[in-house]
Amino acid sequence: MPTKKSNTSKATKKTNAAAGKRKPNISQPRPARKVTTEAAPTWALIKTYFTPAEVTCMLNNSQGQIDLSSCASVVANAQNIYDHVSKGIMPPGNPWPPEWVNNFYTWMNNNPTCS
Repeated sequence: MPTKKSNTSKATKKTNAAAGKRKPNISQPRPARKVTTEAAPTWALIKTYFTPAEVTCMLNNSQGQIDLSSCASVVANAQNIYDHVSKGIMPPGNPWPPEWVNNFYTWMNNNPTCS
């Protein structure tokens, strides 16, 4: 069976190479892209981040002003809570993983609701 010759001449190949037209090197990995298709976190997720012991501790340390089991209280104090969890200060001895911190940040900056 005869082999097909390419329609591209040697002169065209040289011209393309001289003009900087090269085939892409597909062996090099592409830069990673973070594609998020998930909806913003909800209170149903965020409330699971606070353990009963942490709720009690915060109630005691804030003289009852911050109730981590109450969405309204967490919304009202969201920036303060975020400042502490993002620095690893809260909860003491058991800082949140980065994903939780990011979820909390996203939740508090996307018109958080308590439903």
